[in-house]
Amino acid sequence: MKSKWIKYFILLSMFFMLILISFFVITPLPTYPQELGKVLVSENFDVREGEKMAVAICKSCHYNPDLDRLSGIKHGNPGKFGDLYSSNITNDSVFGIGTWTDKELAYFLRTGVKRDGSFVFDMPKYNYL
Repeated sequence: MKSKWIKYFILLSMFFMLILISFFVITPLPTYPQELGKVLVSENFDVREGEKMAVAICKSCHYNPDLDRLSGIKHGNPGKFGDLYSSNITNDSVFGIGTWTDKELAYFLRTGVKRDGSFVFDMPKYNYL
């Protein structure tokens, strides 16, 4: 009698796990509208300070030593999660962030929400930038 209840419990657990997994596979990732009207960007920003910040903070993930640029690299992460590449954050207008406005860039660095509304989970957020 006890083994019968264990079998039902296991089958019921598997059923709920299947429903939970299918929910995450079928449900698309949410997107968020950018609220650029609320973004304050200083007009007196010193480019040299931004360069110091990029070297201190961004270089560890985005620096490509082969090109000596912040053009992104493939990270050595476990294969179970797939390949992970950091983005190109150079001023290139096609592959980098050259077409981003100061407000779009500030909003992304503060919230992790890109221009297209997608959220970047593995990017640090700098709320007080």
